[in-house]
Amino acid sequence: MANGNLPAGYIAQPVPGQAIQRLSKEPYYDVAWLAAGIAIAQVTFFQVQLGGVFPVAAFGVKTLQDTNLMAAGQIPVPYHLFVQGFGLNVQYGATQVDMNALYNAATLTFFQGQTPMVQTPLCAIPTVGGFVGATTVNNTAFLCNGMPSPTNMFKVGSKEKRSIELNAGETFRCVIDWRAAITPVVALRLQLFMFGMQGIPVR
Repeated sequence: MANGNLPAGYIAQPVPGQAIQRLSKEPYYDVAWLAAGIAIAQVTFFQVQLGGVFPVAAFGVKTLQDTNLMAAGQIPVPYHLFVQGFGLNVQYGATQVDMNALYNAATLTFFQGQTPMVQTPLCAIPTVGGFVGATTVNNTAFLCNGMPSPTNMFKVGSKEKRSIELNAGETFRCVIDWRAAITPVVALRLQLFMFGMQGIPVR
């Protein structure tokens, strides 16, 4: 694959078995809301595209602040995405009770089609944008899920490949499951990041 003159922020790298052009490093992201006072045992990400309505209609329509997904559960044609990792942000102001319930006894699963490709305790998914969880009481536990850095992510893939390839039009989703339903004290905004390299195959 020829490097050519790529715009700032773009890189070129060989991809086994396929030539790719215009590789860029960028995340896909999606928001899910957990309503206050309503028990929930599972939430799914990347199933409602930009402009679609949240599953809990009271939270309205998804804007670019909520998701950059252009097609529900799919990478848009003609792009391919090489998934490299995941990060999770929880809105500031979440209570300690909610944070403990959110992270304890929960798992995150990434599905490629119907195949679970990644499964890990939710507490292993680090914070991306900043500290989360707070308390005004001394000697009370303060929760921060990792250093707040855009490069702080739960990495996926093998040592050789270091990514999971998603083809154009291939379906995917991420699911958080709790062992028992949780009931948030306040509404919680969860923003999940799926990091990777996106490119267009050379035909």
